[in-house]
Amino acid sequence: MDMHEPDEAAIALRRREGIPDSNKNGIGRWQTGEDAPALIVDLPSWTAAHSVDAVIWTALPAKSPSNPKVPPDEREVVEYLRNLDRRLREDVEGYVRRAPPQIDTKIRRRIEAEMGWHPKKGS
Repeated sequence: MDMHEPDEAAIALRRREGIPDSNKNGIGRWQTGEDAPALIVDLPSWTAAHSVDAVIWTALPAKSPSNPKVPPDEREVVEYLRNLDRRLREDVEGYVRRAPPQIDTKIRRRIEAEMGWHPKKGS
């Protein structure tokens, strides 16, 4: 999003993703001068290199396709991705490839290894 106010951007992202206002943890945010989020340790250096002062993201927990109350394992995620119809899979692939490489999780590493969906240059 190309917005200048982090609060406005967070509201717009919440609306775009259909996250209810009651879900206080649904949107993550970071601004210059704050400690880096635990899962995005290189965020301050990335934002400095890209002249970005604040970042927002969806911070929804992962849900297992077979049981939405528990997190999925890597195998289950890859199997789910493989079984998507072609058009939806292309959309999801683009989304995964655009995620910054700093988002380094076991699930992402498994997707990259098995699906070949590596980050796009300049992400």
